[in-house]
Amino acid sequence: MSRARDGGGSRRGRRRREADPHAEEAARRFDAGTSGSIESAIESTAARHPDAPRPTANHVRRHLRGLAEERLGREGYLQWQAEVLRRALEVMEGLAGERVVLAGRAAQGLLDGDPSLSLRVETARPIGDLAEVLVGFGFPEPEFDSMKCQVGRLDRLRFHDEGVEVTLVRCPPAQVSPGRRDLVTGEPVATLDEASLRRVIDCLERGQDPF
Repeated sequence: MSRARDGGGSRRGRRRREADPHAEEAARRFDAGTSGSIESAIESTAARHPDAPRPTANHVRRHLRGLAEERLGREGYLQWQAEVLRRALEVMEGLAGERVVLAGRAAQGLLDGDPSLSLRVETARPIGDLAEVLVGFGFPEPEFDSMKCQVGRLDRLRFHDEGVEVTLVRCPPAQVSPGRRDLVTGEPVATLDEASLRRVIDCLERGQDPF
């Protein structure tokens, strides 16, 4: 009889259970300000427990969510998630007429610890034009760079808005689709278009968890 790939009896399941107390320790280190980032909190915890399985960043974020819910209450926490995600919706509204999607962990509600929004826009317009539109819409002046992906290099802008890092990658239609694939690895990735994101935010504002 075959076992479920990620079931409770699998090797991966056992390693996750074994890593759980260390993920919680890393979360508490980060939450207390002892470590400046989730990765440094994981490094510090791993150094204290060298023989234990290393927790992932998302494993730590799940514990950070628990700590945040203790402070804010469940309804307050869901309202905070809605406030963060609303920034992505505002980018989509600012770039009305373009196909924009929210991709990655934010599209799964994984915002704790280091909230960031990774957006992709399918457009032939220059990245500078997109930045001008967003600044006119009230966002901070962005920084520019590019990222290497499977189809070459893609222009990117980024800015910080009240503690949230926002990244927008320009996906020329003739070069790459902004769809449900990691631009670097090609692996499946979660995405939300504008209509889906509106539904998620609506659920959060009504005190329901859509994730």
